[in-house]
Amino acid sequence: MAHSPTTPAPSTPAPKNPSPKFSLARLSTAFAKLMTSPNGKSGESETAESQPQVARVSPKMIVEGLLFVGDEQRKPLTSETLAGPIRDVSPEEIENLVKELNDDYTASNSAYEIVSSGGGYSLQLREPLVRLRDRFYGEVRETKLTPAALEVLSIVAYRQPLTADAIGKLRGTKSQAILANLVRRELLGVQSDTAELPVGVRPTRQYVTTVRFNRLFGIASPEELPRSAEHADS
Repeated sequence: MAHSPTTPAPSTPAPKNPSPKFSLARLSTAFAKLMTSPNGKSGESETAESQPQVARVSPKMIVEGLLFVGDEQRKPLTSETLAGPIRDVSPEEIENLVKELNDDYTASNSAYEIVSSGGGYSLQLREPLVRLRDRFYGEVRETKLTPAALEVLSIVAYRQPLTADAIGKLRGTKSQAILANLVRRELLGVQSDTAELPVGVRPTRQYVTTVRFNRLFGIASPEELPRSAEHADS
C-alpha cells in the first residue's frame, strides 16, 4: 500500500490532548462537513494536474461508512440515524440507498450484505462466509469495532505515522492487540523507517491508515478529514 508520510522525530513528545474517540457521532459530523464542501475538499485550490480526481462523497458512500462503523452497543442503525448527516436525504430514502448498496454487493459478489432487523440496518457477512469464518476461527463472536479500536483509529488517522509506544502514551495504555486487529482488518498498515541503522538495530515500525480506510470514508487521503482547532497542526 502506498504511503509516503514524513517520518516524525524519534522522540516526539506526546500531545497534551489526545484525539477524541472516533465514534459514530464524530463520523456523522465529519460526513456532514464533507457534504457541505465541493467534491469533499477542505477549500484549498489545487490544479487538476497536481491533484488526482476524487469522486464526491455520495449519500450511498455515507450510509456504507456509517454501517461499517456501526453502533457502539451493536444495535441496528435506524433510517433517522443514517439520514442525519446527509444533506437533502430523508429517512424515507434510506431504504432505496440500502437496496442500491445490496445490489452493488450482489453484482460484485461481495462478502457483505446489509440486513434489516430491530427497526434498523446492519452490515454483516453473508451467511456462507459466517460459517466459513466460524470454522476458521472457532465459533468467534461477531464483533464490530470497539470504542477502544475507534479511539486508536482516530489517533492514527490524525497523527500518523505513529509507533505503538506513541499511541500507548496518548491513550495511557498499551494498544498492541488493538493495532494488530486493525491491521488484520486492513484499516491500518505498518511501515518501517528506511534510514540506515546500525547492525543489529531493528527498524521502527509505524502505523498509518490504508487505502481501504480512505475508500470507506470517501476521501483521497487523511488530509481531507475535517479538522477541529486541536487538529489544525497535526
